[in-house]
Amino acid sequence: MPTSGVIGVYAIYNPTAGTQAILGQANSTITTVFSNFYSGSHMPSGYTASGLIACLIIASSMIAPVSVVDRTHVVAGQSLFGATTTTVTPTVQAFTNLPGNAKQVRGTIATQLSTTGATGNFTVYPAANSVRGKILSFVAAVSNDQHDSPWVSPILTLGSLWYIMSVSTGTINSNVSFSECDI
Repeated sequence: MPTSGVIGVYAIYNPTAGTQAILGQANSTITTVFSNFYSGSHMPSGYTASGLIACLIIASSMIAPVSVVDRTHVVAGQSLFGATTTTVTPTVQAFTNLPGNAKQVRGTIATQLSTTGATGNFTVYPAANSVRGKILSFVAAVSNDQHDSPWVSPILTLGSLWYIMSVSTGTINSNVSFSECDI
């Protein structure tokens, strides 16, 4: 097992014997995209059908804690990215801690404004064309006021999301985290 990376877990089936099992395929890069059907050379004799059922993250040569229901992976909350630079056009933000097979992600977006009375806007998009974004907008009631909101987004480009961020006065700090993803 690599010290870091991902394991694609496949359900496999032997129609002659009527048996089923699981088979793993490891890769040292978390963003590896696994085929929906096993295509490696280690399929046991007689097993002819397979299907990807999970992508498990490896950290320090151990599988990171995860619950898998159907093809939904539930993990402890992890930051995808943080942002401190304002931008009026969609800006790409890369991340590497989500499995390459992730098709949709769920979590939280959070924004903190430094100045009382400041208006802040933070929008996260699945693509550069600014379609289907999640907006978090508020006026700070106190200094360092923070708000967060649940967030769901498709992953359209491997390891990338886009954002727009503005603040009327003072500074703005935002973070995008996830706790679930679908493969």
